Amino acid sequence: MAGPHPTSLTAGRLFYLCFHQPLTWLRDRRDTAEGRRGTAAMRAAAAALSPVALPEWGLRGPPCRFLTGARFFHQTIFCARSFEWACGTHVPLEIFTDGTLGPAEAAALRRALPRASIADEAATLARLDRVLPAAHFPVLRAMRAGQPLMRKLLDAHAGLAGPALYLDSDMLFFGTPNVLRDWLRNPDGEFFMQQQGDALVSPRDELEPVLGQALLPGVNSGIVAVQNDGFDWPALEVAAARLTGSQRNHLWAEQTLFAWHLSRRHATPLSTSDYCLCFDRHDVARDRPVLRHYVHKAKALYAAREWRLWLELSRQPPAGRA
Repeated sequence: MAGPHPTSLTAGRLFYLCFHQPLTWLRDRRDTAEGRRGTAAMRAAAAALSPVALPEWGLRGPPCRFLTGARFFHQTIFCARSFEWACGTHVPLEIFTDGTLGPAEAAALRRALPRASIADEAATLARLDRVLPAAHFPVLRAMRAGQPLMRKLLDAHAGLAGPALYLDSDMLFFGTPNVLRDWLRNPDGEFFMQQQGDALVSPRDELEPVLGQALLPGVNSGIVAVQNDGFDWPALEVAAARLTGSQRNHLWAEQTLFAWHLSRRHATPLSTSDYCLCFDRHDVARDRPVLRHYVHKAKALYAAREWRLWLELSRQPPAGRA
């Protein structure tokens, strides 16, 4: 006997269309509205945070770097504060601008993070002109000019020596990040945040032959620990030049080049159960991991309430911190 016509409405399909889909739509609209209100409150709370006193053993370790701007300075403050709280120490914080950081936002960063250094944009550009001159690195420099996220790769690493940790701003630490904490004491090896599936400019089976490199799965550049001396910038320029124009302008172009570099360095992925990429309310509803990185629909929940939750938790040391 023939099955139901492909366009016929089964009971399950009808339930989805009449109940589940509208309910999801309403929840998404509500979360978005709450996220807008929460963003304004989060910005005000970040600007009002008072400095805290912590042990200083981490100041002897490698720097922790951020890329931020006018739209994200409050996230940088909360991420940096949650990281230091989770590690139980101050660390050398180095902040780079995406080109939009103004005096008011810089002042808020300095109030909340008085030990942080904010890189002068002119000085950063002069360093890049020295180590990655446009005449010899035209593709990388053009990508930086067109893609602010490329500054994560170039501004925070090119021409700088030694180990460094990079963190995206839209993250919060809720527990002790033992791998990161141990690395601050002994920065041996390189690692990255891992996600389920790839976020590359094209499918890996198309990219790998072009780039001449097998790529590690699921590279997410929200957390990257590297040895800055390990970057092969001429080879990275060649890899970037092999991408098409649309690939170079893709939102994930920087992450794709990070994947290329980290694969050559045999970097290690962090645990996805401890360092979790949150896409929607289902991810946020789960037990709190060490870290949540908020993307897609989870961004609204992050702005609406997750930072408030961290503020409450930060009154006590995180579980597991020795």
